[in-house]
Order: sequence, then structure tokens, then C-alpha cells
Amino acid sequence: MSAGLALTAVFATIAAVSHERAWNSKTILWLGAAAVILCGMAWTTYYYHLHENDDQDEGDNAPDPVAWIAPPWIASEPFPAVG
Repeated sequence: MSAGLALTAVFATIAAVSHERAWNSKTILWLGAAAVILCGMAWTTYYYHLHENDDQDEGDNAPDPVAWIAPPWIASEPFPAVG
């Protein structure tokens, strides 16, 4: 994908310098293609960020996820009895 992004940047530059006006329809078209590639790269990164731990099987001996974010003084004491 990065090669495609580099290629669209090159073609946008070629379109900008080959015409009398830098902002022409071909330049905008190539910059739009670069934006589509960037959105695809961002979506792919976000997807794998969300699902990076889905393939790991931790079994039953995995620590409680709440204990990972709780302060040590909360995680070490049991809940108080009610009533």
C-alpha cells in the first residue's frame, strides 16, 4: 500500500507541473486517490489494533482484565460485606 501511495504522489506531482495551473482536474484526481489509499491504510491499522489479541488463547489461568487497570490497593482487597 505504501508503494501505491508513493506512486499517487508522483503522479499528482507530474499532473501539477505538466499543466499551466497546478490545481487541475488530474492533480485533484490523484490526490483523491492518495486520500483513498490513506483511508484504507488507517482502517487496516485500526482493525488490527482492535483485534491484535483475538488469536491468543490464554486459557482459564489468565488474570482478570479488571485487575490490569485497577489500582493495587483495590485489586488486593476483597469487596466489603454489605449490610
